[in-house]
Amino acid sequence: MSPASPRVSVLIPAFRAATTLEKAVRSVIAQTEPNWELIIVNDRSPDDTGAIADRMAALDARIRVIHLAENGGKPNAMNIGTAAARGRWIALLDSDDWYDPQRLQKLLDAGEAANVSMVTDNQVFFDLGANQAAGLALPNLKAPQTLTLDDFLASTDATSSFDYGMLKPIFRADFLTAHTIRYYEPARIGEDYLVLLHYFAAGGTALLLPDALYFYLQPFGTISKQWAQEGRTEYNFGLLEQVNQFGIDQIGGKLSAAQRAILAKRGRSLAALARL
Repeated sequence: MSPASPRVSVLIPAFRAATTLEKAVRSVIAQTEPNWELIIVNDRSPDDTGAIADRMAALDARIRVIHLAENGGKPNAMNIGTAAARGRWIALLDSDDWYDPQRLQKLLDAGEAANVSMVTDNQVFFDLGANQAAGLALPNLKAPQTLTLDDFLASTDATSSFDYGMLKPIFRADFLTAHTIRYYEPARIGEDYLVLLHYFAAGGTALLLPDALYFYLQPFGTISKQWAQEGRTEYNFGLLEQVNQFGIDQIGGKLSAAQRAILAKRGRSLAALARL
């Protein structure tokens, strides 16, 4: 990449995000790190998402919008956004979430100082119905940690309210390219988990910071007991089991017998949940 490349490309895959997209975008505009680009991928939304994206892009030259002709789901949108990105790092922001103003600067500085290809952080769970924070994803995380494949696999409990497959990292773009790490497009759930599994299986290491700089909008508020958006449904555990099996099929040859056994156990747990 050229020296003029942005330090980081933030990708927002957006579908039916008319009520949340502006807040997500403004959290990027407010970053203390100025050297970013934002790519909003409008996944053929039937609402005003596309118009809002265009309006936000008119506010800042660092924002670009890609309007897709067909709805392909988040993995397809992420792959398209990643291919268009010019940044040295790639960051994800879901269209109903938002960043703390210091997030990008802190993660980028930490990742470059530690010479790792992935950096992530703690998350604030936000209950929209109660209009307040509902706790932290990792309440016991007090100091930076280095994550490896074994650390990642040890956290993949299908019955947990949060595991490392739900982290929202930034990645070195050149590492993703060198190891052909892409989103699995048939996966409309569990897609972030699968990317992380491929990353660690490729030999990547990561830095996990205790700072809670990513605000995650709970689909179902733990305080209010209300859905954040109409039409949200519970997880499809059967599809998650299929995604887990795809991961085993794709990278199983890179794993030890013990590591494969952990993934197989996760698959059985997901199958059991699907039968409930």
